[in-house]
Amino acid sequence: MNAFTVLFGFLLAAYLAMAVWREWHNAPAPRVPVWLAWTMLGLFIAFGALRNLPWYPFTLLAPH
Repeated sequence: MNAFTVLFGFLLAAYLAMAVWREWHNAPAPRVPVWLAWTMLGLFIAFGALRNLPWYPFTLLAPH
C-alpha cells in the first residue's frame, strides 16, 4: 500500500536488468551517483513518515 515502494521497485528492477545485461555483454557495470542514492533514500523515508500524518495535505498520500 506504499506507492513509492512500488515505483522504487520498478526502478530497481530496471537497474538490475540493465546490470545483468551489461555483465553478459562484458560491458562495465552501470554506476549510480551517490547523490541519487541518498536522494532516493531520503524521499523513501520522508514519504513513509508524511503519509502517516493526520492533517489535510498529507492524508492525500495515505491509501484509502
